[in-house]
Amino acid sequence: MPYLLDQKQKIFFTKKGHGPPPALLLIHGAGGSHLDWPLEIQRLDSTIVYAIDLPGHGRSEGSGRNSIAEYAIDVIQLIDTLSLKQVVVAGYSMGGAVALEIGLRRIQGVIGLVLISTGATLPVGESILNLISTDYPKATDLIVKLSWSRDAPELVTARAKERLLETDQRTTFRDFSACNTFNVREEIASIEQPTLVISGSADKMAPIQYGRELADLLPNARLVEIEGGPHMVLLEKPTTVAAVIADFLAELRWKEAKG
Repeated sequence: MPYLLDQKQKIFFTKKGHGPPPALLLIHGAGGSHLDWPLEIQRLDSTIVYAIDLPGHGRSEGSGRNSIAEYAIDVIQLIDTLSLKQVVVAGYSMGGAVALEIGLRRIQGVIGLVLISTGATLPVGESILNLISTDYPKATDLIVKLSWSRDAPELVTARAKERLLETDQRTTFRDFSACNTFNVREEIASIEQPTLVISGSADKMAPIQYGRELADLLPNARLVEIEGGPHMVLLEKPTTVAAVIADFLAELRWKEAKG
């Protein structure tokens, strides 16, 4: 599997598929890894798809960062090192915050954003932060309960908890703290890239109002609301989410070809 060397730390990513520009770059959520993304999206038809493990997550080395802006710098370095000339940055939850930060920096070659289960602010609350720092297993139970629907199979949610526990407790705490202080509500009107916002109507972590606010504040955004979708909408409704992203990429290709 591919690795990049960043500040003497190995950064893991996957690369799947083939097709014309733009490529798709996937950024996972707090305490997660590239496994946050289902194969339906990682293997999107006619698209080169990259999925990164942020520092301190999954197979990447190092430790979690203290802010969304720091994670954005990591991803921008990846884009530069891979020489991605046309790329759509897609982020889930905390990864969506990272994508917004990248959009604010107007990075050359980033021609679109996909924001899933996220918002211009991502308040967490002191109770969850305290639980992560004092009783990590109990905190993972709560996070999984809030992220998945009641219809999610028990085996699936159990594996989700196992993956979260595989992330160092300090990294997960930093992630949720970074989300808690994240606020770009007053800035994102300057983001010009076409943006797809995907929100689930049953999201308890980033309620549907967050997505609606993004669609209102971003000048070139389209909102897709998925009925009954929980916070982990991309894994509970992967076919629907993949189809929406594929349509968005096709539209961008058509606009690029038209000039």
